[in-house]
Amino acid sequence: MQSPAISLWQYSRRLGKDVPPSVKRTIALYGDKVYVPTSDVHVVALDAKTGRVVWDREVASRASGYGMTGGPLVAKGKVMVGTTGRAAGGNLIVALDAETGQEAWRFNAIAQPNTPFGNSWNGVPVEKRHGASVWVAGSFDPATGLALFGVAQTYDTGPYRDLVKDGDVTNDLLYTDSTVAINPDTGKLAWHYQHQPNDQWDLDWAFEQVLLKLPSSSKMLVATSGKQAIYDVVEADTGSYVFSIDLGLQDIVTSIDPKTGAKNVNPRLIPGKATPSRSVHTLAAPNHGFPSRINAETRTMFVPLVESCMDLTPVAPGGRGAYRPACAGRCVHERIATANTAACRPSTWKPEEWSGRIVSARRNRPASSPRPAASSSPARSTACSRHDDETGKELWKVRLNDVPNSAPISYMVNGKQYVAVTVGNGGAQAATFPALVPEIKNPPDRGAAIWVFELK
Repeated sequence: MQSPAISLWQYSRRLGKDVPPSVKRTIALYGDKVYVPTSDVHVVALDAKTGRVVWDREVASRASGYGMTGGPLVAKGKVMVGTTGRAAGGNLIVALDAETGQEAWRFNAIAQPNTPFGNSWNGVPVEKRHGASVWVAGSFDPATGLALFGVAQTYDTGPYRDLVKDGDVTNDLLYTDSTVAINPDTGKLAWHYQHQPNDQWDLDWAFEQVLLKLPSSSKMLVATSGKQAIYDVVEADTGSYVFSIDLGLQDIVTSIDPKTGAKNVNPRLIPGKATPSRSVHTLAAPNHGFPSRINAETRTMFVPLVESCMDLTPVAPGGRGAYRPACAGRCVHERIATANTAACRPSTWKPEEWSGRIVSARRNRPASSPRPAASSSPARSTACSRHDDETGKELWKVRLNDVPNSAPISYMVNGKQYVAVTVGNGGAQAATFPALVPEIKNPPDRGAAIWVFELK
C-alpha cells in the first residue's frame, strides 16, 4: 500500500479586504526557489525546501486597474510575468531579478505613442487604450534566447471598429492578438507577429507558445492559437510566417493568405449592426486557455476544444456589454446562448459533435475524438495516454470527485510513470457550460483534491 502524501510546507497570503482571490494558472520553479503570482499583483519568491519567503515584489498597482491571473516564466535569471485588467494605457510584461526581486525592465503590451506601431490605435489617446492582457505564461527558446508571450485583445472594441481617415493611422491595435518575442536581458522587442488585427470578437490570441521542430524546416518554430482554434506557425528567430491549421470549429475567418497568414473575415459577422450576429465561437471556446500537448515522436499536437456559439448584440448608448466598458452605441454585448440552447445547435449537428473534442493536429490532417461534455482541463500526452495517439480511441476513464480545472502533469519515479491532476470546481469552463449540457451532472461529493494515477 502506498504511503499517504506528506505536506512539507505551506504558504498562504493574507489579502486586503478589497482584494478578492483570482485565478492563477501557473507557478515556476527555478534553482532553489518557487515563484508564485498573487491576487494583489505581486510575485513572491519562496525557498523551495522550507517555503520561507525570500522576497516579495509588487509588479503593478491593483488600484490602477492591474491584475495577475497567469504565471511567471523564469529564464536567464529573470522572472517574467504579464499583467491583466483595464489599466489605462494597457497591460505589461515585467521582469524581476530571480535572486533579488529587483525590477529589470517592463514592456508595454500596447504600443505607446512615438514608438513603432504606436499609431495603430485608430487615433485613440494612449490613456484611453485598454486591454492587451498577458494571462498565460510565456515560453523560452534557448536556441534564440528569446522569451515568447501571447498578448490578448482590447476590451473596448467600439472605437476601433471603423478606421478613421487620419494620415498613417491604422486600427490594427498592436500588440493585441500577437506573439511578441522579447530579449530577457534587455526587455527589448525582437519581433512580433499579429495573428488577428482589430479583433472585434474576443478571440484572445494569448495562449501558450509551443516550440517545435519539423522536418520541413531547419529552424525552431512557434505554434499558437486564439479561441477560434486556428493555429499559426512562425519562425522562432524572426517571426516569419510559415503556415496555419484551421481546426474547423469557427466561421469568422473565411480564408488565410498562404504567404503572410493574413486572415480574411466574414463581414456579416463583424459586430455593431442593429441586429445580433451569430458566430460559431464563444467567449470561452472553442480553445480557451487549456494548454495543448505535443508528442514529439509522432509530431502530433493534442488540443482540448469546446464547440458552441454566441450572439453579438449592440449595446445601447451608455450601456455595458460583457467584458466591455460603455461606449456610444458601438460596444458589443457578447452572450452565450444558454436561454435557448437549441439555437446554438445547428440542426445538422449531433450533441456529441459540438460539445467537446480532443483534436490531434498534424499539418493539413486534423482528426478529432468527440465527447458529450465540455472540456474543463488540458490534454496531457503520455506514454499511455487516455486516448490513443493515432486513433483517438478512449483507453480508460475514471470518475473524479470534482471537476478537473488544471493542467495535468506526467512524471517518472523509479521507472514508473504517473499522471497527477488537481480537481475543484470554479474555472471558466466549468462555470460556463453546464447550462448547455443539463443532462450531465457534476459529482455530488465535491471538494478540492489531488489525484495521481500510475500508468501501466
